[in-house]
Amino acid sequence: MAIKLTPDPDNAPGRVREHCCFCFRPTGYWYAPKDVAVCLSCSEVRDPAEVPTKAQWCASVRDRFPEFRTNDFPTL
Repeated sequence: MAIKLTPDPDNAPGRVREHCCFCFRPTGYWYAPKDVAVCLSCSEVRDPAEVPTKAQWCASVRDRFPEFRTNDFPTL
């Protein structure tokens, strides 16, 4: 069953987009019940039950991008 998406209300030109929770491509769409970004392509082939929770999604980003594992970011 396809995932029903909601357009990002802040999807203005030039705005940084969130990455799809499945393929990591930037997208302007969300799965509202879990507040997680999902692209149009993945929404057609995935099931809503496969969408991770926000906490699971954040953990996967930290695993994929080690630089985000701490709050020790450089200041400008």
